[in-house]
Amino acid sequence: MSFLLVTAFDDAYDVGFLCAASHEAYAQKHGYEQKSWILTPDDFKDLCQGRAPQWAKVALLQRLLHAIPGAKAEAVQPSWIVWLDADALLLDFETRLEDLLEDFDLILAEDMSCASELNTGVMFVRTSSTWVATLLDEVWKNADPRWYHRPFHEQTALSARLCAVPRGTHASGTLWWSWQGGPRRKVLAGRVLVLDCGTLNFKHPEQRPFAIHLVDDHRRFGGPSKAERVKALLQQPKHQRGCVAVAAGAEASCPALVEARRVWNASIAVPVDVPAASDELAGADAWCPIPRADANAWDGCQRPVVLDRW
Repeated sequence: MSFLLVTAFDDAYDVGFLCAASHEAYAQKHGYEQKSWILTPDDFKDLCQGRAPQWAKVALLQRLLHAIPGAKAEAVQPSWIVWLDADALLLDFETRLEDLLEDFDLILAEDMSCASELNTGVMFVRTSSTWVATLLDEVWKNADPRWYHRPFHEQTALSARLCAVPRGTHASGTLWWSWQGGPRRKVLAGRVLVLDCGTLNFKHPEQRPFAIHLVDDHRRFGGPSKAERVKALLQQPKHQRGCVAVAAGAEASCPALVEARRVWNASIAVPVDVPAASDELAGADAWCPIPRADANAWDGCQRPVVLDRW
């Protein structure tokens, strides 16, 4: 069982560098592979093909999943890709990815508001599943053009693809969102596990989620930026569980990521013993160019409520 943690953002998104440093430290502690695709704004727009930046995750996951069948036999391919939004901060290093994993093709959380049924900020994607690859292709190809730039973008498109009854309910007639009294675990189409938002990713660190997802832009109301909020959280040890510093000697081609590592390490004064380099991890740089569509990307608690249609 192997994992690849993935994020992507443009080089003007300052919070992305700080969160990427947390992803890197987390992956080093547990021996996972991790990659941050950091693009210029123009390259990011090209990746999204003119859509809002939220669509980048669908475009990137499509490229990664479709690269697997044509990968070289000797190329190491992860069993799971774990997508993390660039504003998803990891401070719970005591929870391993294996602790969240179950036998489904796609694992994600419900949204943390009534705006959307699903939240795509953290997703576990089984790389051997042709079903999930087809699902992402359909979400990209068949999405209502309104959601190319209108909230909530790919989340709304994915919800529309998987959901077929009035918002806020499912087939049994009960509520959808756990924080309104609905079930904390839900299964869609027999292949998708939807966890409560408080377990997987949530915007309030007091809930102790796996990932703290800074979804709101407080600057609209005169508040701090996302990057400022991350730095404030890093100064509060009560939110940190088993965190470690990015290992000394880790290379990066991006100066902003180097600075983000410095900020992270200054706040997390715990050294890390990196697992011995293996064929899977050797030579992997956390900062990578975006894989081309034609490139080989792999070189170098509560019982679930089953909802076939809700």
